[in-house]
Amino acid sequence: MKIFAIAGSKEFYKIGEDFDNTEWYAFNADLASTMETINKGDVVDMKWEINSSTKKRTITSITKTAEKSFKSQGGATPSSYGKTSSDVQASIIRQSVGHMVSRTLVGIGANIPAEELTTTIDTLYAHYLKKVTE
Repeated sequence: MKIFAIAGSKEFYKIGEDFDNTEWYAFNADLASTMETINKGDVVDMKWEINSSTKKRTITSITKTAEKSFKSQGGATPSSYGKTSSDVQASIIRQSVGHMVSRTLVGIGANIPAEELTTTIDTLYAHYLKKVTE
């Protein structure tokens, strides 16, 4: 089972097989030091009991079996998975230069005729690309 959320008070943990099938659990006082080592995203084996009158679920034993299984590694994002480092770097440069061009056009507030706009953008892009890659 996976830890999907921890209440701000750290007294309750949302645990389940997937996000749609989770429940909130409290824990026995004797597990307090163990629960301090449990983080959102950890995979755990646990035993629990339910109070028949209050329906409150209480963890009676818990063991961490895996560390955060959905944390990002080295700045990887879903859009960069499978790409080489140079591909990601080139994409960052293109995005940055495009942003510089757009901010320049907004900043100068120029009323550029439509037929000259493409040429102006290309000129600014080439200028900033050269500056960034020097």
